[in-house]
Amino acid sequence: MRPKLTRWTHVSITMAVMSLATAALAADCRPGHAKPGAKTTTDTATDLGAAAAPLIKESDMAPPERAMEFGLRKAFGFAPRKADPFDSFARPVTNVSFHHPFIWSELRPLFIYNWFPETGILQGGRVKVYAMQIHVALTETLQLTAYKDGYADFESGVFDNESGFVDLAVGLKYNVWKDIEKLRTLSFGLTYEFTEPGDKDVLEGQGDGFFDLFGSYAQTFGDVNFIGTAGVFIPRDSDQDNRAFHWHLHADLPVSDDFAPLVEVNGFSYRGNGKRNAGLGENVPLGIEAADYTTLGAGNVDGHDLVTGAIGFRYKISEDVSIGAAWEIPLTSRKDTMQKRLTMDLVLRF
Repeated sequence: MRPKLTRWTHVSITMAVMSLATAALAADCRPGHAKPGAKTTTDTATDLGAAAAPLIKESDMAPPERAMEFGLRKAFGFAPRKADPFDSFARPVTNVSFHHPFIWSELRPLFIYNWFPETGILQGGRVKVYAMQIHVALTETLQLTAYKDGYADFESGVFDNESGFVDLAVGLKYNVWKDIEKLRTLSFGLTYEFTEPGDKDVLEGQGDGFFDLFGSYAQTFGDVNFIGTAGVFIPRDSDQDNRAFHWHLHADLPVSDDFAPLVEVNGFSYRGNGKRNAGLGENVPLGIEAADYTTLGAGNVDGHDLVTGAIGFRYKISEDVSIGAAWEIPLTSRKDTMQKRLTMDLVLRF
């Protein structure tokens, strides 16, 4: 994080300059040249310092760490959040499965507006997802994560327009190594997606569930913060869901203490040909999958790759609160269920 100059810093610099000026003037004054009863330069500086002292508030003399008090914790009367050396990193915005390596406690309301390709098998339409990710640091190295949940409003040229709940995915993430001096860290995690809470009307609530085994790494290169994550979806039943490798890249460049533009790339590589096909059965191979929104258990997808790219930003309202937004499009000729996507979030650190 780029340091901010507090009022006390400005006052300290001013007083130091005054002191240097006083010393220089005093060195030019030879003894005996001052008139009896007249104030010397040193006396004048002392008077100025005494006059300025009441203007310096106690809060201005506090160390920079006091800045961590502002935000949600102060509003609710909690103790200041312990400063994290990785606070300068902007949290990733896109893709529900993009796990970062940091062991943070977060509430993350999330909104996704995803447009379906007009020429695809879904014949256009869109899905809007309203979700709440919850991440809780159980210790300094272990985090409980509930990263997929919420409600979806689904509209397609093929399926009926419906609304309903999405599946629930929860798990643990463990930080195995970090180098604070060079700002780099590595974590691994294992999660499981439960299909029981989901509604079939929005293409959720199907299949037998699957595991996500992933690793995530972060490092600073000069002024650029980098995060990379890779994992594999492992279905309990390969006839119901396809195995898929997923990877995610993030780079942000803080241009101020509060604002950081960012770019992100997400990739999915499918292995397998499911027979579920979004509930339509083995005889209707869809030939597409749905990245992070849902798993269709589709046939004719073995060996298919989908890569998307996004540009966006993260803005810190305070040390505890930030907002992010990103615009995402496919970079490959395959689009599957994404023509374009807008993702917005609000991150509350606690």
